[in-house]
Amino acid sequence: MLRIIVITDTPFMRSEADTVSMLLDEGVERVHLRKPGSDESDMRRLIEGIDPRLYPRLTLQDHLPLAAEYGIGGVHLNARNKSVPDSFGGLVSRSCHTFDELSRCTGEDYMFLSPLFDSISKRGYRAAFTAATCRSPRDNLAARGGAGRHRTATSAAALRPGIRRSGLFRIYLADAVAAGAAAAHSQNSKLH
Repeated sequence: MLRIIVITDTPFMRSEADTVSMLLDEGVERVHLRKPGSDESDMRRLIEGIDPRLYPRLTLQDHLPLAAEYGIGGVHLNARNKSVPDSFGGLVSRSCHTFDELSRCTGEDYMFLSPLFDSISKRGYRAAFTAATCRSPRDNLAARGGAGRHRTATSAAALRPGIRRSGLFRIYLADAVAAGAAAAHSQNSKLH
């Protein structure tokens, strides 16, 4: 089954908490709150604007200690945040950019391998992998990077054979209402 995980855009957006809630209510599996360089108070405001019943399906990529405080379900490790806060006991994900980094992952619940496509958000961050090179027996690996609504179907078709039960599309919240909710609705329709 295709899993949809949405990663927020870097800047805070108007009605972002409502959009995150809607995506989760429509069937998106997880939403990663990615706000590098943000103030903790702004992250708190975003979290507090989301219905607490949805907190277990959120992952923080910044201000990780807030996860334990609010009962957030996941933290994401990356170059900015290299370790899990001591008081946290939920899901752990990690960004990897080489197969060597990936081989060193042992305790994470899932990993992202990127970039599969040229990055939308980072100029000059070029595709480093293809669907063929991403083939893996690991069912906790998701390829990401540069995928928007115009590449979602292509990504799913290309990655499903190589990354079992796992597909990830970085869908910015501007596109998420159209792409993420539509995909979640489509998945829910297939299940009923």
